[in-house]
Amino acid sequence: MMSKKWTYNENAAELPVKFIEGRVKHIIGEFAGQPFTLEEWQKEIIRQAFGWVDKNGRRKHRFIYVELPKGNGKSFLLSAVVIYLCCAEGIARGENYCVAGDRFQARIIFDACRAMIEETPTLKPFFEVYKNSIIHKKTNSIIHVISADASTKHGFRPYCIAFDELHVQPNRELYDTLTKGMIKLPNSMCWMITTAGVKNTFAETIHDYASKISRKVLHDPGWLPVLYGADEEDDPFKEATWKKANPAYGKFIQPEDFRIVVNEAKNTPSALNSFKRLHLNLWTGSTEAWVPVHVFDACAGDPIDFEALKEVPCYLGLDLSSSRDLTALAAVWDHGGRYTWHCWFWCPADTVAERAKNENVNYEAWVDAELVETTPGNVIDLEYIEERLVELTKQYNVKSIGFDPWSARNFAARMIEQHMLPMVQVTQTISRLSEPTKKLEEWITAKKIHHGGHPVLRWMIDNVQIYRDTNDNIRAHKGKSRGKIDGIAATTVAIHELLEDLQPEPVDEIRFL
Repeated sequence: MMSKKWTYNENAAELPVKFIEGRVKHIIGEFAGQPFTLEEWQKEIIRQAFGWVDKNGRRKHRFIYVELPKGNGKSFLLSAVVIYLCCAEGIARGENYCVAGDRFQARIIFDACRAMIEETPTLKPFFEVYKNSIIHKKTNSIIHVISADASTKHGFRPYCIAFDELHVQPNRELYDTLTKGMIKLPNSMCWMITTAGVKNTFAETIHDYASKISRKVLHDPGWLPVLYGADEEDDPFKEATWKKANPAYGKFIQPEDFRIVVNEAKNTPSALNSFKRLHLNLWTGSTEAWVPVHVFDACAGDPIDFEALKEVPCYLGLDLSSSRDLTALAAVWDHGGRYTWHCWFWCPADTVAERAKNENVNYEAWVDAELVETTPGNVIDLEYIEERLVELTKQYNVKSIGFDPWSARNFAARMIEQHMLPMVQVTQTISRLSEPTKKLEEWITAKKIHHGGHPVLRWMIDNVQIYRDTNDNIRAHKGKSRGKIDGIAATTVAIHELLEDLQPEPVDEIRFL
């Protein structure tokens, strides 16, 4: 019955193809200003989306879900479709929305639409182009930018919804708000073009639904799923896998450029998940293993010569624990592209035996070797940390001391008031600590950092799991392990300060308490 309802209308299928190739110009790179020739796989997506109609001309497919790895021309294809739907089907006052997780991402599609129109003589006279909207003069149809912060608004009557990078949508609110408005116009379309994201997110539920339709597990004729990507069992480092996942491989994507990304994934442990997700379109977990201990061990080298470090710029990071926990102070010395790294640790003396039992490590041996220092009693005595900070600022060229304001605000205020120490608050957000965490991994992997061999740090490295958000920010955490990562947390704060010092200081920024 369903097969008789829908017929393939070649004219309906070819109109958008001819429009794009006949009207739309390249806007970036060496081909800017030249007519765009669609690849056959792009044409097939468009033909399947627009070509199947019933006897009244109503489209079969209203939801077009396309998964493409990074670099395969997602933004251009989506922008061209938005322009076509805005002006070529004669819909009066049609509402066409460029949508993404944030306004910056949403503007990528909108700005591409604007550039295509402004740089194409056969399109420009028919539109009024503004900063945040584009109006088709004849029909008064409009192209808007919208992002997840508009998710509570209602009253939309969309003719075209264009979701760019669906995987960064924080939840389904905006999706539900917009798609529910589609029932008001019979041929309205929701286009979703995205790379793969992380599991257990809203976007994965859409991916799963589209995948089941593609595999004929579910039947929903309103959906057209087009899923490019590798399979889990494919070797991520074989060229056959790259070609399978990337239809533009050898066209938009040059093999020699792709191999640069592949080599990073081979050599940087936490980059592998990102490579699989962004370039092979495999949905990955939000957590992943970090630096293997043998890679950390390769950076040990000779014991640290602390006397030789006195004039070297030094950055400290403090992870001040709760009263019964482990406190860490990290130092990173910058030799101009190579680094020395050391950590000091403290715990309450009365908790050593219990800690060794619960965490299954030999704290007693570490205390005997002075790798972990103890303070009397069953809570951390902050005077010991204060004494060490004052001592280090006298011995070394300490530029700044980063700290978490949540746990150390009062302590830091006292350090400034009594000792004039260069304390700098570093809030523990993923966006702020992502780059320092990536840098630490990069330096360890490239053997740019020397730690002299530190058993406590080695243990902590092995405890680290990496959480990665939908914007590719990363954060170190210990997962379900009982082990500690305080030294790594303190180190990322120190590296944050080092990286900040390399940037020009804004005139109006106040970094000290």
